[in-house]
Amino acid sequence: MKNPHPTPNTRYCRLRRITYYFLYNTPAHRRGGAQRQIWRSLNTSDPRKVVVRMGPFIQEFVLSEGLIGGETSQDVSYTEYLETAKKVKVAPYEAHDVERQSVQESIAMIGPAIVARALIPTPSKAEVAAIGGALEAPALTLKDAFSRFKALHPEKVFGLNPVDAKRKWRRYEEAVDDFCDQMGQDIDVLKLKNRDAFDYRAKLVQRVSDGEFKSDAANKKLGWLRIVIKAVFESDYPEQRNPFEKVKITDLDDDEKRQAFDETEVKNIRKELARSAMSDEAKTVALLGECTGAGAKELLLLLPDDICLDAPIPYIRIGENKLRAKVKGGGSRHREVPIVCPDALSALRNYPNGFEKFHDPQGPTRMNRALSDFFKKVVPGKGHYSYRHRLDDLLKASGCVRP
Repeated sequence: MKNPHPTPNTRYCRLRRITYYFLYNTPAHRRGGAQRQIWRSLNTSDPRKVVVRMGPFIQEFVLSEGLIGGETSQDVSYTEYLETAKKVKVAPYEAHDVERQSVQESIAMIGPAIVARALIPTPSKAEVAAIGGALEAPALTLKDAFSRFKALHPEKVFGLNPVDAKRKWRRYEEAVDDFCDQMGQDIDVLKLKNRDAFDYRAKLVQRVSDGEFKSDAANKKLGWLRIVIKAVFESDYPEQRNPFEKVKITDLDDDEKRQAFDETEVKNIRKELARSAMSDEAKTVALLGECTGAGAKELLLLLPDDICLDAPIPYIRIGENKLRAKVKGGGSRHREVPIVCPDALSALRNYPNGFEKFHDPQGPTRMNRALSDFFKKVVPGKGHYSYRHRLDDLLKASGCVRP
């Protein structure tokens, strides 16, 4: 009767009755007092499981250190390991991960290694390491990955002063710190799985539910992590898959829309500005924000050539200058904005050279703090961000279509 269990195509497998066995013929130079043949039951009659269950025995006997005369895989660098794996056409894998995978995944992992071993009678130590999955990638903490990310992408802070550069990096660093606080400080990024990313997502959703922050802020944390890991993996670990690739929070109706100012509030702000203890520069920036839509930092970085008050229609120019290496967002963010508000125009005439007291790196921070304190006191729940969108709100209300 024909055996219903076909033997898998491998030199290390034998079928006895209905059970598969691992068979290893011990080379003469390794034999000593050992058996000529080593048999180990695989405890299965399913040919699909054979390759998976042979993995540990292949590690123990076929790919062991004695095969290469006592040299060990510890003499092989991880870089050499990756290069050799590519040469022998074996995707890098870790031997102890084989049995954790599904049958199909396990076969995909170890199958090419068995083929490579059969084709290389006397493998070098690097080839043994590659074929046997004998080396683990050095542990990479998320904070190490962030440091590597900064080294790989210095252009992200190109042209920024030290204060702004630190602030730019901080958004990524805060996401890294938050993940480490929630999931563990010493987690190896190279061993992160999809489930880890989704576990962190679940924690973020709970914190959104608890009112700690909005879902937009949670998605930004996921986004910064995705960018950091993608950059490092693409450069240093191309075989790795980014576990955050498709992880996002959706379907949470918690968006906090910007609240527009009504006429009563605008009149009250004007009145309070006049008697406020804020600096005259801060009062001028607030007025300009209302009349131009420009942000505080955009206004503080104006230089004399950007302030054109003697033109037929006075205007300011938002563009590159000695203080501003590039305009955030580029494109239409480069603009010339007319000053049509008499109060704002009158106030700006006092600063033809710009707001020189705020030209240092900490200047925008000081200005934003002053404006924040003022708006919190006068109109709780609203800020200068909404106030400077006053012109945009009026245009929308008029039915004006923006070009």
